[in-house]
Amino acid sequence: MSRHHKKLSNSRWQAVRKRILHSAGFRCQKCGRPGRMEVHHLHELNRGDADPYDPTALVCWCVACHLAFHRKPLPPERAAWAALVQELANS
Repeated sequence: MSRHHKKLSNSRWQAVRKRILHSAGFRCQKCGRPGRMEVHHLHELNRGDADPYDPTALVCWCVACHLAFHRKPLPPERAAWAALVQELANS
């Protein structure tokens, strides 16, 4: 487990994360897509001056947008899932 994930595996983070997801209506704040959401930190945590629990520095993004931001290719099974969710959302 990375140092970043260790910092965010506590009840305080879970409460903040849940609040961000609820306030976004469980929709991606980047593309508007519904589905599995992740909470992204707008500021790099490794800088030391960023507060990982600051709700004003957190956004709700879908997996595809979060991975695209970090330039990680979407695994094929996730790409198919994301396409299906997008298709259903548009119908």
